[in-house]
Formats: sequence, C-alpha cells, structure tokens
Amino acid sequence: MEDTVYYISRNKEGDNSKVDHVANVAGAIAAGSQASSNAIGKHTFVAGANILFTGCEVKGGKIPGSFSKMLKGLDPAEVKTVALFSVIKGGSATAMAAAKAILDPKGVKICAEEFSCFEATAFKNKGCPTEDDFKKAREFGAMIKSKYRNSSSSSK
Repeated sequence: MEDTVYYISRNKEGDNSKVDHVANVAGAIAAGSQASSNAIGKHTFVAGANILFTGCEVKGGKIPGSFSKMLKGLDPAEVKTVALFSVIKGGSATAMAAAKAILDPKGVKICAEEFSCFEATAFKNKGCPTEDDFKKAREFGAMIKSKYRNSSSSSK
C-alpha cells in the first residue's frame, strides 16, 4: 500500500490558464509526504492507499460534488487512513465535517489533524495561499506520514 494525494482541481484537464491553488497545496503535501499527487477525475477509484491525502476548495463549508462522490466510493479495505486538506474560498469551515459525515459510517479512519489555508478573494486574503502556507503544507505531509505510517500499516 502506498501513500498518495488526490485533489479536486478547478481547472479542466490540460488547462493551465488559471492558478490552481488546490493543486499547488496538494503538490506541497505530496513533496512533504514523498507521495504522488493526482487530480480527481470523473472515474477516479482509489485503491491500495495506506494514507490518502485528499482535499478540495471549500466555499461556505460546502465541498464539490465530485469530491463527495470520491469520498463515497472509498472502501476501508482499500484506504487505511484519510488526511484532509482544504483551501477555503469563503467562510471559515473546512472539508472535515462533510468528510466525517460520509466516511465515519463507512468505517474509514480520518486523521484528527487537517491542513487548511485561505484562498484570495476580491475582498480579502490577498496573496493567499502564501509561501508560508506551502511550507506548512509540506510540514503537514511529513508529519502525517511520520505519525500515521506505522499505525496504518500495522492494521493490515
């Protein structure tokens, strides 16, 4: 089982015209955890994941439908531990509550720790996510891997 990072991209596949902050945060977490990073597509199926780092943009506490669909498809036999990250576009809520509502009944383990940062809007958070946010994302990836790696693999 491997550690991996999956995220919801705001850009369509192959479109690099907009800055994709979620993809950038996912890349930083992947660098910190020494894992691969992939955008979630229409038919994404996650299997063989020891630690699944997964995240999305959150607007007013709501997660994208495609993120919810991916979470609903997770199987505790195929994913040992889920670590969440959120790029907050509006409000202050992260993806944790929505993910717990989906994953807890399925018996999928969720890390208590979650990484979140704000995305710039027209009215606030100019320049976010910052270089410091990316540094913290790398540290989060490394910390989660260190903390949960042994506990996840021992439950095989």
